[in-house]
Amino acid sequence: MTDDAIASLTSSRSHERAKVDAYLGDTLVAADLDVESVSLDWDATRQVQCQGSVLVADPEGALAPWVLGDTLAPGARLQITWICEDGSTLPRALMVVTKASPGYTGWAPYELQDGVWWWMPQGGTITLEVEDLTSVAIADKLQAPGAPSTSTCVSEVRRLLGGIIPVVDETGSKTTVAAGTVYERERMDAVDDLVAHAGLQRRLDGAGVMHLINHAVRPSVWRVDAGHNGALVKVTRSMSLDRVFNSVVASSSATSEGDEFVGRAYRNGGPARWNGPLGNRTQFYSSPLLKNKAQAEAAARTRLDNLIRESDATSLDIETLPHPGLELWDRITVPVPDPDGNLRGVDAVVQKIGVAIDRLGVAPTTLTCVASSSDLVAVMRGRR
Repeated sequence: MTDDAIASLTSSRSHERAKVDAYLGDTLVAADLDVESVSLDWDATRQVQCQGSVLVADPEGALAPWVLGDTLAPGARLQITWICEDGSTLPRALMVVTKASPGYTGWAPYELQDGVWWWMPQGGTITLEVEDLTSVAIADKLQAPGAPSTSTCVSEVRRLLGGIIPVVDETGSKTTVAAGTVYERERMDAVDDLVAHAGLQRRLDGAGVMHLINHAVRPSVWRVDAGHNGALVKVTRSMSLDRVFNSVVASSSATSEGDEFVGRAYRNGGPARWNGPLGNRTQFYSSPLLKNKAQAEAAARTRLDNLIRESDATSLDIETLPHPGLELWDRITVPVPDPDGNLRGVDAVVQKIGVAIDRLGVAPTTLTCVASSSDLVAVMRGRR
């Protein structure tokens, strides 16, 4: 987003809107559709991270699809672009129509041929259910088991998604693919295994390009100020046992010789320790990239260490003035009061985003972020 667009987040937003263009493949088939509303939500824990719906006005019934290949039939692609208050544009999402549901307002007579008339439904609106391009990669399964043909995880991700999703690596990762790796049918499962093996995260930008990132080294992109001139509407917090584990069992896929390698790791300290007061909570993890017991043991320990960091986390549900530029895995700075009532910033990582816009205007942006519980406690108890 431009500096002017960011500055306008706390000002009037009367000219902000979503522009939606429809494509069949790479061919533009309908520009700047008459859109009633757009609703999108992102979730970093889903394989298809962005899902949503678009409501298109179709008063004449001309856009209502009947067969595949029609303008708004399933398989069409929608480029959703945010028009900011300052007039600048921001590609927000490239989506695939997965379901189209015309809503009719009535019936009208149409002449078919030779004086034969037929009553046909007349327009109204079309509800389009949409998903990001990951859904295309999921559907495009590998037709036979195969082995990597390049050496690094990043280069393999690019190869597996070639012709489906462009890939940009922002990390320079040189992590190599485990020897003996074999991909099965699920293309995106292979991609996600490679991304996890390299210790990275993935997200799609507004033009449908996949970015490989390491969120741990990225700076905060937005300080969410509170008060009269701030963008913060409200924030609530919660904790859950859902991500609390004290052991991990990591296993490989069976090799051609029938062997399966298993590694285990256990949490030893604190109330969440193995055999501690919270009970035993095990997560199972399997990956074809684990080719011996040492790799399985290392994977179990790494995964448990990551889970321990996640369990030392507080989930923050945040509502802000509309911010169309935020992405999954962005780091933002959230105000937290210290014992003297002063607001101090604590960093949190964006895990979920919800945006919506209709003819009446832009709805507040909803975020679910994860912040370190120890950081929050340190601020609230005056330790930092």
